[in-house]
Amino acid sequence: MVFKSKALPRSITAYIGGRNFAGFQAHVLIKDDYMLVIQSPPSPKASYVHGVVIDTKILQEVDNEYLFNLEKIQTLLHAIEFGKTNWAYMIPRREGGFRLVQKDRPMYEVTCTPWAPLVEERDITITQWITPEERHGLWKGKEVDIYMGWADDVLERVEQMMVAYRALHGLDLTYEVLGHLTRDGTIIGLITEPAYGRSVEFCDRSIVYDAISRVQSYNLLYRTPCKSNIMLSNGKVRFTDLSRLKVFSDHEKSSIESESEVAHWLSLKILFEELSLGPNWITPARTWKPKLRLLPAPTAPEKPFYIRQILEMTSKSLFPDFCSTPQAGRQRQKQMSNAHRADRYSSLKISAVPDRVSGGTRIRGSEHCLDRDHRRRHVLPRAQRAAPKLLLAPEEDFKVEDEEDEDWVPTPDDLTTHIFSSEPWLQATIDEIH
Repeated sequence: MVFKSKALPRSITAYIGGRNFAGFQAHVLIKDDYMLVIQSPPSPKASYVHGVVIDTKILQEVDNEYLFNLEKIQTLLHAIEFGKTNWAYMIPRREGGFRLVQKDRPMYEVTCTPWAPLVEERDITITQWITPEERHGLWKGKEVDIYMGWADDVLERVEQMMVAYRALHGLDLTYEVLGHLTRDGTIIGLITEPAYGRSVEFCDRSIVYDAISRVQSYNLLYRTPCKSNIMLSNGKVRFTDLSRLKVFSDHEKSSIESESEVAHWLSLKILFEELSLGPNWITPARTWKPKLRLLPAPTAPEKPFYIRQILEMTSKSLFPDFCSTPQAGRQRQKQMSNAHRADRYSSLKISAVPDRVSGGTRIRGSEHCLDRDHRRRHVLPRAQRAAPKLLLAPEEDFKVEDEEDEDWVPTPDDLTTHIFSSEPWLQATIDEIH
């Protein structure tokens, strides 16, 4: 995945988003204009998330597990070769922990016939990442919005959007499609004009109803219009999430009439009842905060606790003046300052010398110090602030492997061992690698 980016300096690795799938977790990283998807083990409770409304506590546990896997990936950044493959798998090692195996993964191919210019990925300059699929950029010096597929379901959504844009062509209800984003001749996304405007409000009720009526008159169904997928730009309605559009044939006209009662009219009634209570709190997508996070190179782990204790005890016994509490240090500094002041006053000698200008005499003081260090301020060494530490996964998750084990990849035969017997998700991962 090659592109030009102004949103991230070179040689910097960043996390731009991902998702909890039913069978695995996906973390999307970028570095030096290359994007890589890392597939990690699923959360034990991920099966409760998909398709079911569940307790927020379970959602939090799934999110914590996702972030914990991201920490493990961060400890393995040194082993990743960006630009080598489009996918990487985090698989268990025989002695415990995980390692990464990079392998190209075949992706879903969009088959919809294009109608706009084909634009190669390298011709787009990314200016801001919003999510792995949504980003802002420049094409031919103009601002554009980019929607790019990075997983099978996202590419299927790209195809659905292409069909929807084509079906709504001429109705002036969408942002204009400027081109189809391609990689080596294969369509992977869409390029549209920037989605500037505002979110729908209660005052837009009449023109929104009119727009939905026009959509339905063309045997189209815009399923579940809501606060987040309708915008107003220059006084015109703009539908944003076009993967919701469903196309009906002429002989399915009775079906669209029945489905529209809920998908169109009931949804619009609920939408404007909510907007009548207050303004729309959902902001346009152009104002969303990017999910991009910089991933610094992992630092070396700290020394074990017992070694730090031994070093601390030894230092205190050998250098007691420099290994005390801050309160004792300040008291010692005060005492040394007072002693220094007394020594200075005791060494001050005063003498009368003739003054050639006035013809009289003047007083001259001289300080006699046997040690040059007495003239310096007695400043105790201060502890320097430690560099921010990276929150690492447990040590067993990033142990360095032996060289002879570097190229080891689990095979289906390894599933019979006790290490993999309790990991049903690994069967699909190994089958995909081999």
